[in-house]
Amino acid sequence: MPFALALFEKPASPALPASPFWWCSDFTFSNFTTDTNAPMGFVGRCVWTFKEGGSAVVAAGVQGYVDDPSERFSSTLGISAVYVDQTNVFEYEAHRNTENMVTRFWDDGRDKMPLNMWVTHDADRTEQTANALQVFGQFTWMSTEEAATFLNVTAGYLTPERFSSVYANVWSKEYASLTSKETSTMEEMTSTSDIDVDATDSDIVVDDDSSTDSAHSGSRRKLEMITTRLFSAALRLFGV
Repeated sequence: MPFALALFEKPASPALPASPFWWCSDFTFSNFTTDTNAPMGFVGRCVWTFKEGGSAVVAAGVQGYVDDPSERFSSTLGISAVYVDQTNVFEYEAHRNTENMVTRFWDDGRDKMPLNMWVTHDADRTEQTANALQVFGQFTWMSTEEAATFLNVTAGYLTPERFSSVYANVWSKEYASLTSKETSTMEEMTSTSDIDVDATDSDIVVDDDSSTDSAHSGSRRKLEMITTRLFSAALRLFGV
């Protein structure tokens, strides 16, 4: 069973378990077999959704996610990995494309990997909500068949070509939502910043509240951890 425990910044907020699901592909590998100076590694892309615990963490303050079964994936990530000879592990980094969330994890070939994750507070947010968080836990690989069962699709659906199409669709929706949110925020700031020309400096208050995020906005953070075996192509190539 995948495991992650998240603690939000808000005082007295409880630590919450959750289990997101990542599908990653679009890998570009280093040419380490012919270039002896090249490190062994790759870069790629991911999409994600919650496997368990989505409703609870959204209610606690995770931004940009809707626990909606009709939406298979709701956000995109970038990912990279490099083999560290000194420790004999692959070290991974992953990040939300529209958020300041960073995840680190380490792969020594076993089916579970320890993780650290953190999300820092946005500079443009002034309301006291449970946004920043810290997470520890583990990632668990899944086979293609297990992933297909969870997504309620056939194993043949989970191809690199299909991933590229899914990623492009989710990425477009994510940035459309982000642009819409930023436009709404700017319009709100403009309307609430209509100041009387006779006001003194001490009278001027500009409402910079950006708390009107919809739960589906791709501009906010969410808890996530990898539970997919779809990195297996990378492990097979690396001989793990």
